[in-house]
Amino acid sequence: LASPDTVISKAEFGRRLGITRGRVSHLVKMGMPVRPDGKVDEAAARAWYDAHIDPSRRRGRPVVGAADAPGPNATVRETATSTAPGHRDAVPGAPAPPMEVDTGYSYYRAEHERLKAEKTAAQLAQLRGEMLPKAQVHKVLWARARLEREMLTQFPARVAPLLAAEFGVPERPLLDALEGHVRAHLEALAALPLEGLD
Repeated sequence: LASPDTVISKAEFGRRLGITRGRVSHLVKMGMPVRPDGKVDEAAARAWYDAHIDPSRRRGRPVVGAADAPGPNATVRETATSTAPGHRDAVPGAPAPPMEVDTGYSYYRAEHERLKAEKTAAQLAQLRGEMLPKAQVHKVLWARARLEREMLTQFPARVAPLLAAEFGVPERPLLDALEGHVRAHLEALAALPLEGLD
């Protein structure tokens, strides 16, 4: 039987552990043992807590004893970890508690702050000339690609007479051959996927 000194209320257990009453209720739903009268055997509850809550993922102060327990306004939080077979914190024969995912107000506030920081960084980079608007980049690249295509399509007509005179061959067959090769080259470029290009 548990010693009367170790049988405490759930509120007192949370105070000694440095967590809120709501968190204690959550731990009970996850499987933390409680007595039929609703109170907690501190030794058994601490043993379950140590076995099922990953110490590396507990945020805030570590678990404390009754002598140095934090005050009632403590807001320490921790995160549950899996106790599937083979896990380093697994307890033989104990059911694995559900993974806890923080999707509350603090999560969305952190996401909001992250997006604000990214937006501010992008604006600063644009002011420094390190970043251009997407529409402007698209316009410049489109103009450059069109210019290069026009220059390539005009290349055969410009060099065919020079090559014909240099090698002493008829100009027309040479022009047709050059235009065919340039056309095939442009079609290959058009089919080239843009993903993965640096």
